[in-house]
Amino acid sequence: MCVVLLFAFAIKPQMSGMRRLFSVTAVLLLFAAALFDAYSYYTMLQEAKIQADVPLPFSLHAAAALAVVFAGVVVGAGRTVRKGRNLVVGLSTLMVCFIGFPLAHMFCFGTTDFRAPADAVIVFANGPDGEAISSETMTERITTAAELYQEEFARKVVLCGASNEEASDRSPETMQQAATRLGVPEADILLCPTDLDTSSIQATNDLLEQQGIGEVLVASQFYDIPRFKLEFHRLGTQIRTVPADQPLPLPELRPILQREFIALWQIQLEPLRELINRL
Repeated sequence: MCVVLLFAFAIKPQMSGMRRLFSVTAVLLLFAAALFDAYSYYTMLQEAKIQADVPLPFSLHAAAALAVVFAGVVVGAGRTVRKGRNLVVGLSTLMVCFIGFPLAHMFCFGTTDFRAPADAVIVFANGPDGEAISSETMTERITTAAELYQEEFARKVVLCGASNEEASDRSPETMQQAATRLGVPEADILLCPTDLDTSSIQATNDLLEQQGIGEVLVASQFYDIPRFKLEFHRLGTQIRTVPADQPLPLPELRPILQREFIALWQIQLEPLRELINRL
């Protein structure tokens, strides 16, 4: 409903009194939700329930944007409409949101440490579509998972990797060897092999259900943490995430950010695609 009202305002800012009332109410509700989320963020930060290097959560950025929208809904509707200027401003805003939304999730949410006692910590060795990750990246993920295990934040370590021979360096067995060298007993390691025809998220979620594992952590780099959060959420599983160190230089990181950028939008737009297919 809020999306429809704001989209209508962007297309036709001149509105009736009733539509303006609904639009103002929608913006205020979203603004209040953003402020409450920011309050929760700082409360958890003060109580040491999370660790974060980012001083401003994404919700505060959203609240600031909504404040500008609120001013436009209340004041701007009475001004002379300049279609050319409005089109330029609207398209520019749309582009900023299109680019900024996934990046803000990566650099705000992805860098926040939500560690808490859990049944298991999960490590993935693949990208969104089964792409290989660097050995340095995988080492950092396994190292973080081993630290969480040794600090008793997790009772089991779940290692999810490729099962085909061409990706033996990313197989669960190879990951297990690295984890045992870091002090994790084999008895507390669960292996989750996947192939290109099976989603690593789906396969891992099935394994969690089979093992009766409830509370889980995911150890990974900041850029793919939002994707893991969204994909598990779609399967009905809530996870807490812990960022691992990011060992790659910027030139190698750029294509990974682009890949995750596309993957995030694909996940966000998946419900819309499913709705269109039903029609």
